[in-house]
Amino acid sequence: MPDEARIYRFGDIEVDTAAHRVLRMGRELALEPKAYGVLLALLARHGHAITRDELLDQVWGHRHVTPGVLNRVVAQLRKALGDEAEHPRYIQTVHAVGYRFIAVPEVLAVEDPATEISAPPQSGGIFRWARRATDVAARRPPARRTWLRHLAVVLAIVLALAWWQRPEDAPADGAAIALRPFTALGGAEDEAWFAEGLAVEMHDALASVPGLRVAALMASTDPRRDADVRELGRELGVDAILDASIRREGDRVRINARLSDTATGYVLWSRGYEHSMAEVFATQGAIAGEVVESMLGSMPEARESLRTRLAPTRNVAAFDAYLRGRHLQRATRGRVQQLQAAEAFRAALAEDADFALAQAALCATEARRFEYWNDSEAHARARSACARVEDMRPLPPEAALALGNLGRIDGRLDEAERYFRLAGTAPGSGALAEVGLGKVEAARGRQDRAQAHFRAALARAPDDALVHAEVGFQAYRDGRLEDAIARYRRAVELAPGHAGHWNTYGFLQLLAGHPDEATRAFKRSIAIEPGADVLANFATLRAQAGAHAEAVALYRRALELDPDDHLNWGRLGDGLAASGAPPAEVADAYREAQRRARQYLALDPGNGGAMAALGWYSANLGRRDEALALVARARAAGRGDPADVALHNAATLALLGDRDGADRELARARDAGMAEVRIRARPGPR
Repeated sequence: MPDEARIYRFGDIEVDTAAHRVLRMGRELALEPKAYGVLLALLARHGHAITRDELLDQVWGHRHVTPGVLNRVVAQLRKALGDEAEHPRYIQTVHAVGYRFIAVPEVLAVEDPATEISAPPQSGGIFRWARRATDVAARRPPARRTWLRHLAVVLAIVLALAWWQRPEDAPADGAAIALRPFTALGGAEDEAWFAEGLAVEMHDALASVPGLRVAALMASTDPRRDADVRELGRELGVDAILDASIRREGDRVRINARLSDTATGYVLWSRGYEHSMAEVFATQGAIAGEVVESMLGSMPEARESLRTRLAPTRNVAAFDAYLRGRHLQRATRGRVQQLQAAEAFRAALAEDADFALAQAALCATEARRFEYWNDSEAHARARSACARVEDMRPLPPEAALALGNLGRIDGRLDEAERYFRLAGTAPGSGALAEVGLGKVEAARGRQDRAQAHFRAALARAPDDALVHAEVGFQAYRDGRLEDAIARYRRAVELAPGHAGHWNTYGFLQLLAGHPDEATRAFKRSIAIEPGADVLANFATLRAQAGAHAEAVALYRRALELDPDDHLNWGRLGDGLAASGAPPAEVADAYREAQRRARQYLALDPGNGGAMAALGWYSANLGRRDEALALVARARAAGRGDPADVALHNAATLALLGDRDGADRELARARDAGMAEVRIRARPGPR
């Protein structure tokens, strides 16, 4: 701090240390105490570089803070003074060192009267109380030359109380940020997915920066997206919020971005860009670089890495198609949308065959279609897409995750583990890599190790709805229904606009025998996106309630959207039989289910769930011996939901007249956690 009261003048700024006041063009600036302290420290040694540690020691006492706190305060200060980081007039960043005040201020020494110190009021804030104390003193005549001691006492009390009154939950790491969904201006549908795609890319790029924690990206339908910056910061536990508006007009794009401090609501940094679409990659890199500079300080290597990450292709058409695919992936995890996403990624690769992120996304999408939606033809497509991405160097973390998942699905567990560990070295993919390792250990039968990886995943990304959903789905596969419901309940809390999470949550509630909660969840999902999966699940719920005609109509709607799932063809046959439809119509549905189930088992011959379902279709088509053989094979397979396998087998055996065998299978279903409501609603004779 200066040895005597001074007035500093530079540009249109005046700093009066006696009055503890900063004016810009004659108007007082509302600076926080820490920002004021940094400004005084820089002014006192203008022209000299001051290290970050020196500033932290002088202004904060260096207690429990990191350089990220200083970076945000400097960003606030620059905003208030009308300065810029890239072209500074006043505060220059000295890379790898600290900051320098580069303007030459006019310095005037002034007499400062003694200050009477009174107790601070109960409200109004410590900074306003300190300012009033010095203003009162400024109106008094000088009493004696002890003003320096009084001023020191006042400032010490200000800094001490400001520290003492800080929020207890203020982040100590100083490096946490959230992104709002970017806003599309103009109203066209393609502008909406383009804006969302840019936000997803920015989120993933920032998440790759070491030392920067990035909250899960909100969906465009998330009701929190319009919340006050300070309120959102408290809810998400972050220090800053990045948002942007995007407008596309032909080949031109306009982007306005801003970074806001969640403690004060102040805008730390904002800038507008307008240029051709070909320059959008450089703009993304510039925005990301400004964010890192504000949050973590000068990191030239991170800036360069972000520029590379945010320019995955130079082909605008390829980038457009890729963003459309990412939008479809994110909107819902339904089968039809994933098929459309895969087509978009293929379109991107047709424009740029070396587009590694698009190749990785195609690999992941096709593997997911095979694993989750019984799409037999997706397996060959997944292997082809993943084989190509495997040859790309450097291998993106997204590609390592996709290759790990395909290896796990194919039973190549050591290979899968190797790829997941590779993906785990990148900050942005660490949580999903832990999920992958947990699934590998579950496949090996090592449940304790699997649970340790799932706990690690949740610890790394406690607010990521996708991580909760992935852990929850594995819990469902392991037969831990209540754990699965708890994870998905958290997923829909974190991402209330995600149709797929609501659908799975409803399905789990259906399995648990909670029809009212399942109905609520299915209706929420349908309101967001009426996909084939949720329509089929809702149809199953209505069939359990005896509303077979309504269930048939819902199954038909689902099959119009997605004709590939053998389970829905079989359920349509069940519904038609229960509703009294002509036998030929019922048989047609079962034959189609049988054909698609056989295709699936040709690629995944150890899947007990598909075997049990095929046994039921065969029994309904009069193929008794084939059905009995499939019952035995399904029971011995060891793969698939054991409760679901047992229930299908029970229905098959009851239809074939083996009541004792059916009862034994029902006992197995109950032992595996099957709810009585599902057992009562099973098709076939009782």
